[in-house]
Amino acid sequence: MDQAKKEVILRVAKEIVGSKLVVFSKSTCGFCREAKEILTDMLGMNASAMRVVELDLIDNGSDIQQVLRMMTGIATVPNIFIGGKSVGGCSELKELKGKGVLHRLLCEASLQPLKPGDKIPNVQVQVLRSSKDGKLVAEQVESLKLFEGKTSVLFGVPAAYSPSCSERHLPSYIQHFDELKSKGVDQVFCISVNDAFVMKAWASSHDMDKRISFIADGNGELIEKMGLAQDSRKAGMGMRSRRFACIVRDGVVEYM
Repeated sequence: MDQAKKEVILRVAKEIVGSKLVVFSKSTCGFCREAKEILTDMLGMNASAMRVVELDLIDNGSDIQQVLRMMTGIATVPNIFIGGKSVGGCSELKELKGKGVLHRLLCEASLQPLKPGDKIPNVQVQVLRSSKDGKLVAEQVESLKLFEGKTSVLFGVPAAYSPSCSERHLPSYIQHFDELKSKGVDQVFCISVNDAFVMKAWASSHDMDKRISFIADGNGELIEKMGLAQDSRKAGMGMRSRRFACIVRDGVVEYM
C-alpha cells in the first residue's frame, strides 16, 4: 500500500473517531440532502455536532469514497457514521428512524436525550442506599433493575460537592421528599458521574434520613446512553452529567 493511500485511510479514520456523527456526502446529491435534513431535524439544538464532509468539494474526495467503500461495502453517498460505527446510507437511515433505532443510537452517542416512552438503558452502576442501621452501603446493580415495578424520580447533577449541587439542588429534593412520596413516588435517585467513594462521602455530609439513594455512574456509561452527558473538559472535569430530572415508571421514562 502506497503512502498516499495510507494517508487517506488515516484521514477517514480520524474523521470517524473524532466525531460522534459524521456524514460523508456530496453537495449535489439529493439522497445526501435528505439524510442531512433527517439528522438535522432529529438533533435540533445539537445539529452543530454533525460533521459533514462534502466529497465533491475537497481535492481527494474520490480517494476517500474508495476507502469508505473498502470499509463499509457502500459505493455511494451518503455514508453515515454514528458513534464510530457505520449505519449505512439514506435508505438505511430512514429505516432506522422508522424502527426507533436511530433515536437510540443518537442517545448512546450523547447527541439526543431520552424522551418520554424510552426505556432506561441497562448498564452496571453502583447504588448507595441507607441500610437498617443507617449506614450507606454501596451495591453493584444493573440500572434497569433499580426502576422495575416502581415509580421513581431520577435527577442528575454535574458534580458532587459543587456549590450549586450541594447548596441548592440536592437540598431541594430532600426538602420536598415527603411531598413527592405523597404523590405516588416510591423512590428518589440522585445520579452523578463520580465514583462510589465520592458519592458516599457527599451523601454522608447531608442529612439523608434514608430518603434519597445515590447512583455512582463512575464511567458515565448510563448518563452517556441516556444522551445526557456534557463535555466539561475545559473546566478540567472530563465528561459529566447534565443537570436534569425525570419521572420513571417501571423502567420507562414518563416525563423528562
